[in-house]
Amino acid sequence: MEALALIAAVHPWRLVHLRRDVTEIRVIRFPCRGAYLRDVRAIVCELGFLGRRDLTAAPVAASLLHEGVHVRVQVMAMRLGVVDGAGRGGFGRTGRRLGRGDGPSRGRAVTPPSGGPFVVTARTLTNR
Repeated sequence: MEALALIAAVHPWRLVHLRRDVTEIRVIRFPCRGAYLRDVRAIVCELGFLGRRDLTAAPVAASLLHEGVHVRVQVMAMRLGVVDGAGRGGFGRTGRRLGRGDGPSRGRAVTPPSGGPFVVTARTLTNR
């Protein structure tokens, strides 16, 4: 997958985190472009999102990294004993803020100008 190669080239340590924390990346039909399945610590990448010819690997990489924040928050909470293995309990709103707030920096990090469309989307969604 080109997105993983891009992450490896630009931010190899984030790929190390993904490999350590995520059990699998599922490519399936889903009602949004990316999601995190807490009960199995899997990241979903939507099939239609990957099939778009007008997108580069950068928005896909940014989406994977965004969902990876949710995984890292759950893993950190499990280590601290704040949540159980299925992700119940935990940081709640703080975890969502971490994932949402870091979007623009991840979008800028994947390589300009291909990170541009994601940054605009993230700023619009977070009212920045």
